[in-house]
Amino acid sequence: DPKEINLLEVVEAIDGPIQLNECVANEGVCTFEENCPIRPVWCDAQDELVKRLKTTSFADMLSREA
Repeated sequence: DPKEINLLEVVEAIDGPIQLNECVANEGVCTFEENCPIRPVWCDAQDELVKRLKTTSFADMLSREA
């Protein structure tokens, strides 16, 4: 049923977990981590993308085509 399949499931089935930047999923990979001004931006952007993909079903996309 298209209502039960979300975009996150499809993307992760093909590409694996979404990771906008290595430091988002792996703490300690960067020597600047504690003082990095961009890491929180990467983390927020990834969270927003994952949430958007998770809440968008194939039924949603089909209804937008009309």
